[in-house]
Amino acid sequence: MFSRARLVGTRLSGASLRRVKFVAAELGDADFSDADLSDAVMVAARTAGTILDGARLEGTRHGSLRP
Repeated sequence: MFSRARLVGTRLSGASLRRVKFVAAELGDADFSDADLSDAVMVAARTAGTILDGARLEGTRHGSLRP
């Protein structure tokens, strides 16, 4: 799990990130091209500028944290 991780601008292209949980993570401008994000969970993740070209997103869930 990446909880409150700062991955801004990180290059993760081609990475296998199946079932990974990103909770309140900063993913802006990160490169996930051709990465496998199948069944991943993104909750309250900041994704502005995130590159997802060719990424596998089957079953990926996203949403926001509730107070």
